[in-house]
Amino acid sequence: MVMSAGVLLFGSNVHASASAEGLTAQGVTPVLIHIPKFNLSVTVESCSLKKDGSLELPESGDVAGWFTNSSKPGASGNAVIAGHVDDFTGPAAFFPLKNLVAGDEIIVESADSQTLVFQVTDLKAYPRENAPIQQIFGYSSKPRLNLITCHGLFNRDLKTHEERLVIFTDLKG
Repeated sequence: MVMSAGVLLFGSNVHASASAEGLTAQGVTPVLIHIPKFNLSVTVESCSLKKDGSLELPESGDVAGWFTNSSKPGASGNAVIAGHVDDFTGPAAFFPLKNLVAGDEIIVESADSQTLVFQVTDLKAYPRENAPIQQIFGYSSKPRLNLITCHGLFNRDLKTHEERLVIFTDLKG
């Protein structure tokens, strides 16, 4: 599935990314996320913006995509990982995310087995074309991880869901 970070995720263009000036730590390149509440582990692949501004997410509903134009998890700024809620076969990896609550943990693992623990601070559903893009993708002085998945009714004409669910987290510690 090809998704534009702004257009198909939220219906507007995303031009924000973490500022290198604000980074206080190197962060890690994520390869797995673990959500203990659901005994769930999801492989994460790196995804970048293409020349046309679209972000190609992994085809499989069992794999999530880290937006490489966002911060690395653990570095100051908003790291963004997106995944499918469902696909043609049924629920996908991010299906249970709607059941997270403030205080739940999300563990990010790197290829060299470094782990970072993030704590859910908020969940918000936004209409696809009306989301706080700067809050989700823009600069933050704190290390944050935002998970994004589809939510709400499926629009057959647009072949996408009407809303996006964003799980906001802060680095624990």
